[in-house]
Amino acid sequence: MFNALAQLPEHMRKSVTFDNGLEFTYHELLQQFLNMKTYFCDKHSPWQKGSIERHNAMLHWWLPKNIKISQLTEQELFDLQNKINNRPRKIFGYQSAAELFYRNMQDQQHFIGE
Repeated sequence: MFNALAQLPEHMRKSVTFDNGLEFTYHELLQQFLNMKTYFCDKHSPWQKGSIERHNAMLHWWLPKNIKISQLTEQELFDLQNKINNRPRKIFGYQSAAELFYRNMQDQQHFIGE
């Protein structure tokens, strides 16, 4: 996650919100090295992380519930990430999150003159 966020322009990585999983133990690295604010949802409060819950549900469309993410290869994780990011969504006018993200990134770079 750190490496992916570090590749983004600074103006596109201001904050990130996590659930309370152990995988986010080193969130301070984002604060220290990328100057990002990090937030955590309250325990047992899924309404505070609706998009996280939605993405977890999407993962289960392609993965059995009993599989551990640690069992997947890096390539399998990358493929899964691409499936989710490139899936058209009604909320985005049937565009994918990736399409909107890259369009926004191009618009921001044009706006700040990069």
